[in-house]
Amino acid sequence: MIDIYWADETRTRIDIKLKRGWNWNDLRQSVDTADTMIGSVEHTVNLLIDIRDAGGLPTDFLQVAGDLLGGGDPRPNQGETLILGANWMLKTAYQAVLRLYGAEMQKRPLRFIDSVKSTLVP
Repeated sequence: MIDIYWADETRTRIDIKLKRGWNWNDLRQSVDTADTMIGSVEHTVNLLIDIRDAGGLPTDFLQVAGDLLGGGDPRPNQGETLILGANWMLKTAYQAVLRLYGAEMQKRPLRFIDSVKSTLVP
């Protein structure tokens, strides 16, 4: 229930689109796939995670998010991680996760955006 693909032929952005019915295992697999994709090129690669059609977050978000988002060091060429379509509740939950797992989360900070236009400069 998650699509992951290069945004275009320049391979400077990976788009990850969550669809209704996704689960944490799907997301973990997508993160692993993105990591492999980033490692396949030498230039900076940004991630765009589109949650507009995700159908909301699982109830155990706070328990899993710190481990999933803060786990491990990013690749040296990993750029920004952008979240498209987050509502105020998700943004608030993310702030709570930052307070709980601050140091680990700073390795892979998220930036919330409302539109893809003008958010990334390759």
